[in-house]
Amino acid sequence: MSRFHFAKRPCSCACFVLFCLLMVISLLSPQAARCQDDGVFNRINGTRIKNSVFIYFDKDLTLYYSIDDEDITHKLDADMIFNIKNNHKNDFQVYFHFYNPLRTTVKSTQKNVEDPSYKAITDFIAKLPTGATKDASETKDKALPGDDKKMTEVKPSVILNQWILEFVTLIKPDAIVASEDLLKKYNAIADRINDIQTTEQFLFGELNIPSTGSTNRTVSGWVKLTASNLYKVDDDYTKFNDELTTAGNWKDVLAERDKDAKDKLKDVQKLLTSDFDALFTADLIPARLKEFKSYSTIFAKTLTTATQASFASQESLITQDSTLIKRLTDFAKDFSGVSVNGKIMHEGF
Repeated sequence: MSRFHFAKRPCSCACFVLFCLLMVISLLSPQAARCQDDGVFNRINGTRIKNSVFIYFDKDLTLYYSIDDEDITHKLDADMIFNIKNNHKNDFQVYFHFYNPLRTTVKSTQKNVEDPSYKAITDFIAKLPTGATKDASETKDKALPGDDKKMTEVKPSVILNQWILEFVTLIKPDAIVASEDLLKKYNAIADRINDIQTTEQFLFGELNIPSTGSTNRTVSGWVKLTASNLYKVDDDYTKFNDELTTAGNWKDVLAERDKDAKDKLKDVQKLLTSDFDALFTADLIPARLKEFKSYSTIFAKTLTTATQASFASQESLITQDSTLIKRLTDFAKDFSGVSVNGKIMHEGF
């Protein structure tokens, strides 16, 4: 059910308030535009209130209001000025029906500024990048085949393709299979090299979020789906918060995948530098071991530069996603626990 946003409006004189609220409601979707006339308030001369005015709308965006504790609701037509008498300290509280700020915006002539939530969210959607689409399968034919029974297969890699080609030319598979010690060393290398798939999947591929089933999407795809799902929620406080919870969970998963991708990249760099001597021994690589070590050290350093832009792009998406969720969460909190004379206004009038 709906909740109401509390806002205090200052009065300009001791016994009379001229309160002009211009509300323009519009959907972002050009194919389903809904709007009101330039004005929404019927002229109500000398309406006396004690504390509160409540404004809300139905599914067709027909506007209504009620005053204080009355059960009667009044339809708002097109004349825009609301004249109110108030016997207290010349202020009153305006409670507004919860609305989805991705679909609806509210403007007031008192401030004459666009709703900041609306602007921030529309800017966010407009700037969503497409995301990377490069696939590791591009280097499938260049992977090290290996023996399925004993040797761990080195999987195709976008990032490590050139290094793997060099590695393949130096090892002797027959000798590795024949030696338990060499096989152990080789498999330890292969396992760590294959972990780069985690990095490449995050940067260039599609990810699965377990709670969503078997669907895989790019980081950009998940962020866009988040915005789309939030946009589709109607003006229902509970449903909107439920969708925000889901969006937050998805964002946390993407952030974890980002961390995992960086950790796996660092481990490969460590393998090619500080861990090199422990695994890449002369009996595993009979020829050009010294040159290969020098090459691996240089190659490890290039990995940071090679992946920097892709990490920045994906992290920018996650940051935008996080910002959107935070702003919408803060927006929804304004409608939570609004109390009028001790009564929590969370289920309509």
